[in-house]
Amino acid sequence: MPDRVPKTPFDSLTDPEPGEVQAAPIGTEEYIEQIKATADKLLRDKAGRGDVKMLAVAMRELRYCLKVFAAYRGKRKVTVFGSARTKPEHPAYRAAEDFGRE
Repeated sequence: MPDRVPKTPFDSLTDPEPGEVQAAPIGTEEYIEQIKATADKLLRDKAGRGDVKMLAVAMRELRYCLKVFAAYRGKRKVTVFGSARTKPEHPAYRAAEDFGRE
C-alpha cells in the first residue's frame, strides 16, 4: 500500500507516528485514551511549559464550551474570535457587536 500523502502541511504533524496506526476508534473511551497518549508525548517531546500551558487552557476552555453548547447540539452555530483587550470605542469592537446582533 503506498504511503499516504498529506493533504496539508498540518496533516504530517497530526498523522499517527509509525507503529501507531490502528483500527478507527470505536467509542468515547478510545478517544480519551488518544488524548491521554498525546499528553504523554508532550513529556517525551520535551514540550516547553508555555506550549503545554496553552494546550491545557485550550482543552479546559473547549470542554467548558462543549458543556455550554450541549443544549444546542444539532443546531448550526457560528464562532467569532477576537481580543478581550479591544476597547468598546474601537471600530472593530463596534463591527463585532453589530455582527453579533445580526
